Amino acid sequence: MGATKINGLSARERLYGAPMNKFLFVLLPLVVTPAYGQPPEGRCSLRVSVTDRSGQPRDIPVTVQAADGEHAVARVSPGVYEICDLGLAAVDILVGKGNACAVVLKNVMATLGVTLDRRVIFEPCGREYMAEAICRRLLRVTDATSHRAVPNPIFEFDGKQVRGDQYGRMMLTPRFGETIHGLIVREGYTPASVSLECKARPTSHEDEESEVGVPISRLP
Repeated sequence: MGATKINGLSARERLYGAPMNKFLFVLLPLVVTPAYGQPPEGRCSLRVSVTDRSGQPRDIPVTVQAADGEHAVARVSPGVYEICDLGLAAVDILVGKGNACAVVLKNVMATLGVTLDRRVIFEPCGREYMAEAICRRLLRVTDATSHRAVPNPIFEFDGKQVRGDQYGRMMLTPRFGETIHGLIVREGYTPASVSLECKARPTSHEDEESEVGVPISRLP
């Protein structure tokens, strides 16, 4: 005599459950995309944090000196700068361009997918650093015949005078977009006219800082 079924299920089925073949299972393939060799998106090559000795952020100009050209430097927060486009070549990072207390990070090399963090403590060397919109022109005055330095020359311009040192040198600082016209004078020499231009938007280190040779001739 067969087992009595209720609702189409035997006592065993009611006790242990219906057989598995009454259910449908769908298996979906698991797809794994390998991440090896893929750098994290948006990660920069180098981050430079500039502070004073107390740890307070300092907004000091940061530039890259590299043989392969210019690299963009982005200020991402007070005292924090990022350089994201470094290549394989080592570069020098200059903190405090044009300042006597400038700090140089030598031979910095980037690694793909890794942000290199560097902290720089910048000291003002007894005077507060001020970023100035000026160019620096070093005049070097020499004898046109002997090519030796002419000591203590004078540069006259706009009613002002700048006196050179024993090596014929003097520093002029025209502002961005300014051109200084003047005369180099020295007893026993013919005055020489000089024009010093500072571009409104300097595009290179040479635009901002350069040496200008000024040969002058002795009076007959």
